[in-house]
Formats: sequence, C-alpha cells, structure tokens
Amino acid sequence: MLNLLNEEQQQIAKDKLVQMIDDFLAQNKHIYVVLEPELNDEIKHIFMRLNADYSEPFLLFDTQFEQVGSRIAQLGINQKFDNWIIEKAFFERWTALFVTNETVQLDTFVQQIAYLCNAITFEHLPVIFRCYTPTILNEWLGALQQDNLSQSALGCCSEIIYAGDIPGNIGYSQFDQNGDLTIKIKNLLTNEESIKIPPNSPSSTSENEVHTHSTKWLITENQQASLQQARMKYVVHKIRQEILLTMEQPSLEEIIDIHKRIIYLINLCFQSQILDTFLMSELTKLYIYNIEIWDKYQNQIRDILQLNEPEESRVDKLGTFLRNIERNK
Repeated sequence: MLNLLNEEQQQIAKDKLVQMIDDFLAQNKHIYVVLEPELNDEIKHIFMRLNADYSEPFLLFDTQFEQVGSRIAQLGINQKFDNWIIEKAFFERWTALFVTNETVQLDTFVQQIAYLCNAITFEHLPVIFRCYTPTILNEWLGALQQDNLSQSALGCCSEIIYAGDIPGNIGYSQFDQNGDLTIKIKNLLTNEESIKIPPNSPSSTSENEVHTHSTKWLITENQQASLQQARMKYVVHKIRQEILLTMEQPSLEEIIDIHKRIIYLINLCFQSQILDTFLMSELTKLYIYNIEIWDKYQNQIRDILQLNEPEESRVDKLGTFLRNIERNK
C-alpha cells in the first residue's frame, strides 16, 4: 500500500527501512524473511530470477501440503533480493522481517518457523498456521504475551518488523531476555511511536506449555480467539486494498474513512455469519457504493443479512434490494 503515498513519502519510508536493516546487519544480527511461493506468482519465481539462496519448503503435517511450504531467505547476502524485499514484498505485507542474534543460523530459524507452522488447535484440530503474516502477527504476538509463551515460541528472535495498516506505519516488536514483549507502532515518515503492549505486562501462566522440539504446537484457546480477530483484520486489509487502488491519490483522511467503513461492514458480516471472503468483498462494495441508501434502510438490510438462508443467497437478495431502490428513486 506504499503506492498510496506520494513519491517523496515512498522514498522516505524505503530509506528508513533500509537504515533499520543496515543497523541490524552492522550489529552482526541475522535478518530472515518468510515467503509463500503460492501466495503470488512473483514470489513463486523470485528466488530463481534473482539467483537468491533459500531454504527448501518444509512439510506441513504431510506431503499434500508441500507446495504451500514456506521458503525462507536471509537479507544482507543478495543485494537484488534485498532490493525486491524492500521495494515490493515488505510494504505489500507479503512478509515480515525476523531479526535474530549472531548465533542463530538459517537452519535453526527454519526449524523454529516450521514448528510454529505445524499447529494444533485447543480442540486438537490440525491447522496450517501463518504465524509470519503481518495481519496474523498483529494479533498473535499479543496473545503470546498474555499466555506467557513468547519466549518459548519465538525465543530465537530479538525483533520482528512488519508493515502496518496505514501506509508508512510499521509494527516493531521487541523481545527482552526474559521473553517479555513490547510492540511499538512507528510511522516511518514522522518517527512517531506508540506502544501497544508495554514491557513486563501482566501475563498468566498457560496450562499448555510450548515445547520447541515437538513436531506440532498446541495453540491455546486464547490464541485461537486472537486468530479470529486476525482473520477479520486480514479481510479488512484485503478489501481496503482493492477499493483504494480504484481511487486516485486518496488523502489520509479518505483512507481512514474507508478503513472505518470496511471495519463496520466486516463486523456485520461476522455477526450475520457471512464468512466467505469473496462474499465479504462483494458485500463491502455494495455498502461503499450505496452508503446513503444503506444508512436509510439499514434495518431492512440487517433483516436480509440475517435470514436463515445460505450466504450467497442473502448477498444476492441484498443486491437486488439495493438495485430496486436505486431504480425507483
């Protein structure tokens, strides 16, 4: 979403990110990125095109998931690859930067991420856990802290950096030696910072201990609840990106307004048990482009969305309802 900023602002944000990376490398720290080759065609072919080294994809539960196994690469080795991460992947929220100390090698980091991706819910159902996706990190790191699990789960990391919801913002998470976590939101354009989770925040001891040598990791009930919020935020980001890219140079005020409206609509979708991502997107567009009608007939609209019918049928009926009103104006 960096392209929503003007050219000067984009360059400032990129330069600040480069400076952060250079500072870590100067301290002999390692910086890793985790990318899914199936997420985007450009990611799928990037390693071959730039002749960059990467880890082979690790298996998730069994061989049927091999094609979606993550590739992990290190920054500071291949300049072309580093430039692509900075110019494209990071600000498009395709990856996060995981910073480790000088004693952590690639194999160690890959083992840690592979372990975290092989997760079992508290109902003992297997899931592929995208723990490195920025929208997941935003919620999950806080849930780790609450369950007193951050040191065990990501003890090899000293910092994690990922792009925020607002262009120019980054999430900057730091672990201390005790595993306590501080999450800061930093604006690369202004250097303003706000702390989301203060260090040494109260946490409860979890009954479900994390064992980093296990092949699968048990996600707690608290963490699973956080992932529901993470999915909601992922859908908000995805739909917001689709809408904003149709607008010509929207202002920050317009971006925030669209963001708030999408949050309202996605919350309504979850309340109405409309959970298909495509239908959520279509419903959001119906709302954004019919705001005045929606506000006037919101009670009737809620009734339609909460009918005891399949998701697609309710969305179709709402679209017909809105078109009929527009036609009769």
